[in-house]
Amino acid sequence: MENLKILITDIQWLVEFERKNPDFLYTPLYEYIIMWLTLNDDEKRAALPNLHTVLVDGQDCDHTGTPWEKDWLENNKTCLCPACNTARKCISIIESMRT
Repeated sequence: MENLKILITDIQWLVEFERKNPDFLYTPLYEYIIMWLTLNDDEKRAALPNLHTVLVDGQDCDHTGTPWEKDWLENNKTCLCPACNTARKCISIIESMRT
């Protein structure tokens, strides 16, 4: 239960981050997490595989030609922005809940 609470808090943080930085998050990710937050706890748990998929798909985008390209390339094409770091934390939490 504790992991779910932490996950919910981090997902809510992603929503707030997007509200403060419009069009920063991958649109399908943002739309899914908004919907996921409306679910009850049992439904949230059942939807964890889908949440995991959209989190993986929605972070570490191709930053070629963007202001973040240099840092992205220097970090082995891993984005270190707050949103991607939070997404990786959420992925880790979901993976820990599977065991």
